[in-house]
Amino acid sequence: MESGCVVTVVAPSGPDARPHESIDGVGIVRFRYWFQQHQALAVGVGGIVPNLRGRPGLAIQVLPFLIALVAAAVRHSRGYDVIHAHWIVPSGLAALIARLFWSIPVVATSHGGEVNLARPGSFLAKVIAFTGNRVNVCTAVSEALCERLSAMGVARPIFVPLGVKLSTSLGRFDHAVSGSSALRVLFVGSLIPRKSISTLLEALHLVRQYGVSITAAIVGDGPDRTALEGLASRHHLEARFAGEVSHREVLTWMDGADVLVLPSISEGRPMVVLEAMASGLPVVGSDIDGTRELIEHGRTGYLFPLGDADKLADCLRILTDPQVRMNLAEKAARFVIDSGLSDIAAAKKFTDLYSLLERESLAKTDA
Repeated sequence: MESGCVVTVVAPSGPDARPHESIDGVGIVRFRYWFQQHQALAVGVGGIVPNLRGRPGLAIQVLPFLIALVAAAVRHSRGYDVIHAHWIVPSGLAALIARLFWSIPVVATSHGGEVNLARPGSFLAKVIAFTGNRVNVCTAVSEALCERLSAMGVARPIFVPLGVKLSTSLGRFDHAVSGSSALRVLFVGSLIPRKSISTLLEALHLVRQYGVSITAAIVGDGPDRTALEGLASRHHLEARFAGEVSHREVLTWMDGADVLVLPSISEGRPMVVLEAMASGLPVVGSDIDGTRELIEHGRTGYLFPLGDADKLADCLRILTDPQVRMNLAEKAARFVIDSGLSDIAAAKKFTDLYSLLERESLAKTDA
């Protein structure tokens, strides 16, 4: 670890995915789990659970996917010092099996998906507890997730927040102080039920009824797109559905917006909120775990009750005031800095953790 870190990501393949590629210097190795042109379980927007809900027949690919994931983890972890599994289930389980072969310490991180799905006492909750207690270190991206893991029986979950780049647009508040009372609203995320985008569209309709000029950009894709486009059309909203775009394009959309809205039913610790705050874009989010950890209502952003389009509309009406937007943007950006939520700080926390595990592993070997 002291001489550097070589990173390889093992990911499921899709119909058009290349088996090996490099993105920003990180090697990506993709594994096949079904006939190449029909691998649909773990591709597309939203991931496995939305895919299964939309196409129940994909359940036939679940077992082959799990077997292929384990085989890929075993095969590609050989020679590494630490395995870092993102999501406790199923990746953490696959990493534990790989550890049996190569005696490599395992870090497993929950980003919220599996934990938010697991009901207390359910089979999934028991599998999460089993895995979380057997990896070397179990981390989560929010304090709320750590509490849920503890409630499931995971002994010592560690809160390690993710971070965002601070150098590109931090401190630029030009889009927060545009002189017009017209409001440009942005949503970024998968168009799936969990994101509750219909709540946003209903709120936009209510705001327009007060005579406010308001437009929206919906950036992302997913199975709910057609229904949401229909709802926007029935309300005669000026809403542009931009589809799925690159991360760089997301930042461009943020530069052209006045406020980001995230009306989700559940989240881990939403990175899109952190990125907006760091770029000087005011944020309105549903009052849920994860988002609540980032937004102090009325100071660094606004929170509204889950699914309450009227309260969301009230927040948006307040944000038609450019001065209010500027005040929120400045305080939110300062919060990101003071809380150490940069990508560099997050990377250091994980590399320190890797180094500790490597030293412990070497000490056991020497003993």
